[in-house]
Amino acid sequence: MALCLFGMAACQEPLISAEEAGPFVADWSQTVEPVLLEQASRAATAKALKERLVASAAADKAKVTRDDPPFDVFIDEVYKALEYQPALVDSGKLTARGEQVWATLQAVDSHLLDTKKYPLEPIREKLEELDKKRQSFKSFDGLAPTGEELTYITEHLTKKHVSEFELVAANHAQLTTMLMDSPKGQRLRLALGEYEAMSTRKAGMEVEIEQLLAQGLVRYSREMKHHRLKEIFIHPRNDDFYNEQEIRSRRPDEAKGPYEAGVIWRRAAAIAESMADKPKILHTRMRETLRDALTADTERALAALIPDQPQYMGLVKEYARYKKIVEAGGWQNVTVPRSLNPGDRAEVVVELKKRLLAEGYYPADAALDNRYDDALSKAITAYQETHQMEVTGKPHAIFWRSVNVAADRRAEQIAINIKRWRKSNVRHDLETYAFVNIMDFHVELWKGQERKMRVGVVVGNNELAVNPLTEEKAHSNRTPTPLAAYIDRVIYNPYWNVTPRLRAEDILPKVKESVQKEYAAKLKTLRKRSSPVRAVAREGEEGGASAVDDEPVFTSGATTDGLRFNMQAVRNVKKDAASGAADGELSTEQLRQMFPYLNPETGEVDVSTTDPNHIPKWYAENRYEVAFPGRTWEYVRMIPGPDNALGLVKIIFPNYSDVYLHDTPAKALFSRPVRAFSHGCIRMADPLGVAEWLLRNDGKWEAAKVPTTLKSGDYLPVFLDRQVPVFLEYYTVRVDDAGRANFLADVYSYDSNPS
Repeated sequence: MALCLFGMAACQEPLISAEEAGPFVADWSQTVEPVLLEQASRAATAKALKERLVASAAADKAKVTRDDPPFDVFIDEVYKALEYQPALVDSGKLTARGEQVWATLQAVDSHLLDTKKYPLEPIREKLEELDKKRQSFKSFDGLAPTGEELTYITEHLTKKHVSEFELVAANHAQLTTMLMDSPKGQRLRLALGEYEAMSTRKAGMEVEIEQLLAQGLVRYSREMKHHRLKEIFIHPRNDDFYNEQEIRSRRPDEAKGPYEAGVIWRRAAAIAESMADKPKILHTRMRETLRDALTADTERALAALIPDQPQYMGLVKEYARYKKIVEAGGWQNVTVPRSLNPGDRAEVVVELKKRLLAEGYYPADAALDNRYDDALSKAITAYQETHQMEVTGKPHAIFWRSVNVAADRRAEQIAINIKRWRKSNVRHDLETYAFVNIMDFHVELWKGQERKMRVGVVVGNNELAVNPLTEEKAHSNRTPTPLAAYIDRVIYNPYWNVTPRLRAEDILPKVKESVQKEYAAKLKTLRKRSSPVRAVAREGEEGGASAVDDEPVFTSGATTDGLRFNMQAVRNVKKDAASGAADGELSTEQLRQMFPYLNPETGEVDVSTTDPNHIPKWYAENRYEVAFPGRTWEYVRMIPGPDNALGLVKIIFPNYSDVYLHDTPAKALFSRPVRAFSHGCIRMADPLGVAEWLLRNDGKWEAAKVPTTLKSGDYLPVFLDRQVPVFLEYYTVRVDDAGRANFLADVYSYDSNPS
């Protein structure tokens, strides 16, 4: 019974009418040719692309030596995941993605990349050839359905019930397959075969262009970004060598060896780990960039390769401007006059106006006459402001030297700094960070990709001197770059913990001189008691007045490490003069008690290790104290106060170079345009302002009660909950807020060896 009812329902179901089938077939007929063309083309291209990429990857793997990473291997791996479907070239022309990649590769020279390493000319030639080939394909029309084929399909549909075939666009492909598989599809099958043969020839050209674009893109991703990892120092422990206010606590000497060994081990482990992981990480990132460019947001993937700190693109734009100036002939040197003042008329004024006009400082609509007018004064002022010199509005010696630097040299300086930015550790996408361009002599605080503060600084000097620890000549006071670390604390009323090098270089010679004078005076007093002869040393010798005594305090002639006491003269002091005991020379033990820093054998004074029972007076007299005297942990620090070398505040970012940001009592140096005067640390013009910004940003300002602490003079360390990255780097050209290149001093001469 049920079967009968079902059969009756089927018999009653209507067929697709000719009126319904006709419009649907008409719409379908418009899709047949483009769909078949695309299918044929894609099939041929995918096959050719697979064969080409697999072969290239195999050849790349087989290389014994290489200058570059295995680009072709990366490309094959990415396209394999995409089933070798092309993404940059399709239907005989570049896709939208391909256009973006091609435009990027054509602009590599604007980033100072070597165009010889990129297949620009081969791509250009292949694109022209492919375009010609594509024109010949336009005349192919053999895949459009004929009237007879349309009639066949229409009749086929009208024999189907409504439930068997839904007349929607999604079923166009099903209808095409039905026709191709039917006897009436023989003509189309032959035409499709003919087109596939033609597509195979075209596919060879398309896949070559696809591969060349992919190779260029992977190389570009490496040279722009994936040649190195951005690195930032993370302190291996929560303590450091100097981080202890109480210096009278016990630090067992036997603990120092393991402590320093641990530091060395952690450094070595970090270096080894980074060396092992870097290539793998960088290769992965190259593959990810290629994949994103082929499948995701191509524009975003390409933009992510460009350094995002605003300085980079600002320099790129300025390089393009200076390059045009060079190509136009640059500028002529200006004759340097003996004097030149506002209001003067001289031929050199015309030269100077033309020179400043060429670089964009003198207005294009101003007169190029021989009168030193206001327009020239303003141009000179603008030039001085952007070339790190005293701003007077009048020419001076430094101005004349600078203005006669050739245009191609200025372009070269910009180029050097563009390349430096590609190696930068700065991450502009961070929520908050501090940035110090050493040669700009400023520290900047950034938050939310906006600069919040810009404060002048003094950085390390460039003096070449013998390092007393290594006994080698070195520029030991240069502020280290590049350096990236985390600001973890702000310390108010700080101690100045003198580093071993600075102690040996600056402090110990002064302490030694003080002790020598003290001992010489003591010896003079003792000899007065033991002899009627008043004199102690020969006239003119340190430690005594004019004398007739034949035994001077010091031996004749100074040694490389200072004066030596005449030990015979010292020993001849009678015991009774020293202690009231019987006559005779002082014993070695008595000498050590009276002169604890004097070596009885050599006559030398050695203050490198402090006797805790006889701390030299120089330290207290100059507001220093010795931490852990006589122990292996011993170091020297200056106590807090207005004359402390670190002023009222220091900002710590633990690093192996022991440099930090701090206040200074030497404020006069901030008036100078070039400020390389410190021993390596960074002095700030507004240290309290920078410290307050950091604490407010961390939510610590109110609780810290800083104004009260500054009044009391109490030592106060404030640790940040959210440590702030800080980057110390070296750039000799920067762009200002107006986008103009500012040329800075190359104090450390790094531009002469920019690698």
